[in-house]
Amino acid sequence: GARYIVARTREAAGPGGDWRSTINISLGGIAGPHDGSSLAEQALDELAADARVQIVVSAGNAGDGQRVHAQRAVSAAAPGDFFIDLPGGQMQDSFVEFWLPDGGEAADAWTVTVHPPGQGAAAATVAAGQVACLRQDGRAIASVVFARQVAQGLHGTMVLLALAPTAAPPVPIGGTPRATAPPGVWQVQLQSRAAQPAEVHAWVERDDVLVGERQPQRTRFALDARQPRDAQYVNDRSTVSTLAHGQRVVAAGATVQA
Repeated sequence: GARYIVARTREAAGPGGDWRSTINISLGGIAGPHDGSSLAEQALDELAADARVQIVVSAGNAGDGQRVHAQRAVSAAAPGDFFIDLPGGQMQDSFVEFWLPDGGEAADAWTVTVHPPGQGAAAATVAAGQVACLRQDGRAIASVVFARQVAQGLHGTMVLLALAPTAAPPVPIGGTPRATAPPGVWQVQLQSRAAQPAEVHAWVERDDVLVGERQPQRTRFALDARQPRDAQYVNDRSTVSTLAHGQRVVAAGATVQA
């Protein structure tokens, strides 16, 4: 879309004509590498390398205590525990990304274990290059993918946790009813054999409704009861839109005071 706008602006100016193009982007996500290395951010940077193109990106709306971001310093001596609050009555799938600073062969030092709430499903552990499916009564309720490298970012790698709805969505004609995941707090533990601590960032990818009808019951990180409140691992850091980390774009934001 941005390339189309620039092309049409240049075309309207005619050969040798003077033109300028300002593109305002109000879209964006929550999860991602948050380092400017995603394909979309690289494409925007490439477009904005032309001094006649100005790209303004929304800073996003993921802060203000919505618990969509968490971070842990993980080492051999200190595993990182992330707690995910999966609410009941939710008919959408949930997706959580864990971004490790090291990819490729360095990812072999890591393992990830997912513990569902309750006793209905067993925990699953994956190492680099592996995929696991968690089942309850023989039906898939979650899956975890640990790739050595991912297309979403150039640095490190990502572990993706996908969680089924906790309430069965409507069944399409001729379709099969979805399995539902148990609501409650899911625990994800990341372990590393490295002696030096490495910072792991995690994001819940959500589509929050900003106007009109709101849905307060959304997947989010749960606080760690073992951790003092002045050192919470759940925080609003790094919650700027996933499109706003490029070197040549302008991130713009505003606040509304009631």
